[in-house]
Amino acid sequence: MIYGQMFVTNYPDWFNRPSVFKGTVESVQKKEKIPLITIRNGEEEIQLTVDDGIEQSIHQDDLIEVSYLPTKKKVFDCTLLTRQAESHI
Repeated sequence: MIYGQMFVTNYPDWFNRPSVFKGTVESVQKKEKIPLITIRNGEEEIQLTVDDGIEQSIHQDDLIEVSYLPTKKKVFDCTLLTRQAESHI
């Protein structure tokens, strides 16, 4: 029982479905050596952490779709979209 509580406390995203968000990259920055991206879709805006590979491959104003862990706000998949996809967001 104690191990189960420890697992849920340390790995809460294990029990949640990943979230998906499509939008335009507003900013790419580092906060305390952790890469952060801000993505906007209309009025909705989210800030997520990414790894160094994703940070280096995206730029401001890129149109992207990300899959991320909803509790930790950590991106694990990022797809660069074309502007043709913009009308479907």
